[in-house]
Amino acid sequence: MPAEKFEFIYNNFTAESDEIWGVLPQQLWDKIYERSDGRISVRTVHGGALITQTETAEAIGAGVADIGSLYTGAASMLHMVNSLSGVWDLRMGAQIGTEGTTLIHKKMWEQLAAYREEMGKINCVLVYAVSSDPWGFVMNESVGSLADLKGKKIRTTGKYTPLLYEAAGITPVSMSSHDVFVALSTGVLDGALSTTQFLRALKWYEVSPYLFYPSVEGGTLATTLAAPNYVIMNQDSYNSLPADLRKIWDDAAGEHWEIAAKAMGAVCALAQEDMVSKGTTIEYLPEKDFQTLCDACPDFLKIVEEDLNEMGDPGTQFVALFREMFDAYTAGRLDW
Repeated sequence: MPAEKFEFIYNNFTAESDEIWGVLPQQLWDKIYERSDGRISVRTVHGGALITQTETAEAIGAGVADIGSLYTGAASMLHMVNSLSGVWDLRMGAQIGTEGTTLIHKKMWEQLAAYREEMGKINCVLVYAVSSDPWGFVMNESVGSLADLKGKKIRTTGKYTPLLYEAAGITPVSMSSHDVFVALSTGVLDGALSTTQFLRALKWYEVSPYLFYPSVEGGTLATTLAAPNYVIMNQDSYNSLPADLRKIWDDAAGEHWEIAAKAMGAVCALAQEDMVSKGTTIEYLPEKDFQTLCDACPDFLKIVEEDLNEMGDPGTQFVALFREMFDAYTAGRLDW
């Protein structure tokens, strides 16, 4: 009797060429296909043809597709998953970067049952997650110091990013990403913040020729403390796999956290190279100004802890574990 085969459908809400949601997942699907001797295959539908970004969490849970790409900001019901999005502890971020952030979240996912169970509430399991590539600002004018940010009108998102803006003296402006290009070109906005890859993809640099990082030149580019780029799977689809194939799936997915994290550096470098070739100038904060900005920021993790506790989630446990994993990583005691 031939061995049973399983075909799953992966909904990618972006283009096939997208490194985070197109290329990296395909590498995993190919590996799983090879290791399972063709018994597990994944067919990808690109461009959100089945499910849009904002529908992903509920739709994958409902079985519209078996697997989906999820930017966690589009799943507000996942409190802990979303809690560190927009959390700009610049000193911590500069010490761990994208790779360290991803590793910390992997260890937290393995150790904190409540973290995993949150995904189960929407009938999903996590395949893997990865931090975004470094965030930066496209600016209409050069930023040579912290003082150059004072009063600048810059697009903001989320709950915590405005706290960074307040510390820097930036005027926050809420605006749909679809309106940013025109707002930058007309001076309604002085700048906009996003991941380097996203800034490149939306071509905001074409009207705002300065790419500014709130980091020190030559150091690790700071990012948020979140790993918000998720690939999730319907719980029933996952459970349909027999034990031997589930082990193949779990082992390959577990390895992919590291593969994806290490790829983020190349994603950022490629985006930077492309923008610079088209006239963008990259700028950083002087060391003294970086420290001044860090000192002016609130204790973001304390705020996250309080917010999670208020929603009935284990905020104290969640934040304590993040701090523990951060200390382990910076001391060289955390490994994949």
